[in-house]
Amino acid sequence: MTRVRLAEADDRDWIDECHRVVRFELSDERAELHAIAEVDGDRAAVGRILRIGPGRVELGGMFVDPRHRGRGLARSIVTFLLESVVDPTIYCIPFSHLVGFYESFGFRPLEKDEAVPELVAKKVSECEQAFPEGVALLVLERPGTSTGAP
Repeated sequence: MTRVRLAEADDRDWIDECHRVVRFELSDERAELHAIAEVDGDRAAVGRILRIGPGRVELGGMFVDPRHRGRGLARSIVTFLLESVVDPTIYCIPFSHLVGFYESFGFRPLEKDEAVPELVAKKVSECEQAFPEGVALLVLERPGTSTGAP
């Protein structure tokens, strides 16, 4: 049986280890939510929401244990996290080959000339250097909302 839940304090070491495996930044004080997918009671996948600023968050930190890939766990976590936040603007910096996956949730690629918060621009630059396989910058803007300039 599969379920997605909010992370608890005793999940922290496991979450950090997952992020180390894929060379992601460990969560800091901006981490709003961590979601964990379990398969038959075992932790199998994780994702997070990071606060960027008022009305803006980043969806990221996605990791699925290789033993559990192909079960829709990443989709379940993204759905859970998107349903858990009310922020009108959600950024995502996925590996390039995952753009289509995030577009299926309504994310769209940002153009190079579109303004983004400084934290997001800095992270994109860092990811481009750290991950030669390539990353993309996506945004989900919920209908009927506006956040103004970054």
